[in-house]
Amino acid sequence: MESGAVLTRAMQEVGSRLGRKVSQTELSKVCNVTQGHMSNVVLGKQRPSPGLLQKISDYLSEIDEGYNYTADHLAGEDVQHRDSFMGSSPIPMGSDFRVLPEVSHIPCGGFDNITSDEVREWHLVPKSMVGSAKIIVKAVGDSMSPFIIEGDLLMVEEIDVLDVQSDDVVIAEIEGEFSCKRISKGEGAIALLPDNPHYRPIFINGQTVRIVGRVVGLHRKV
Repeated sequence: MESGAVLTRAMQEVGSRLGRKVSQTELSKVCNVTQGHMSNVVLGKQRPSPGLLQKISDYLSEIDEGYNYTADHLAGEDVQHRDSFMGSSPIPMGSDFRVLPEVSHIPCGGFDNITSDEVREWHLVPKSMVGSAKIIVKAVGDSMSPFIIEGDLLMVEEIDVLDVQSDDVVIAEIEGEFSCKRISKGEGAIALLPDNPHYRPIFINGQTVRIVGRVVGLHRKV
C-alpha cells in the first residue's frame, strides 16, 4: 500500500481510539512543515522524507498509548509490523484499493487544489469501483431517486463542461452547494435534469452553475 494510504488509515485508527480527529493541521504543526506539504503527503501527491515519517510515527505512538507505529510501516514497507495493533497485525490491503477524499467543496482551480479544509472524510475504495475518479461526493436529497439516493457515495472524475455528453450524471455547484443531476444538451443550451419527476430542471446560465465533475461510480451502504 502506498504511504499516503497507510498514513491516512493510521490517522483514522488513532482518531477512532482517541475519540477525536487527527488532522493534517495537527501533524504539520508537530512536524514543523507547512499544511500544504502535509496535505500532499497524506493525499499521496508527494513522497515524504524518512525524517518526516519518523516524526509522524513518533507522534502517533505518543498520543495513541500502547500502539507502536514505525516509519517503515507508514512508508508502506512493513505492513505486518505493529506490536499491539488490536491484538494482532494489520491485514495487508495490497494494491487493489485507493484512498479517496470525500469533499464538501471544490476550489475553482479544480481537484488538484483541494486541501484538508475541503475534506470531510477519507474512504478506502476498491480500485475496480474507482476508475478515473479522484474524489467522493455524498448524495443529499431525493432529486435523483430511485437510481441515486441520499447517502450514496458518488465517485467523481474531473471533466471540462465542453466534454460532458447528454445523459451524463454530473456534480454541479449551484450557489455554493453541490447538486447531482443528469445533463441534457440541446441547441445552444445545457440543462440539469433530475431523475425524480417531482423536481424541475435547472438551466445553466454560465454564472450561477459550475460543472465540477462526472459521476463514474457509486457505493451504497446496506
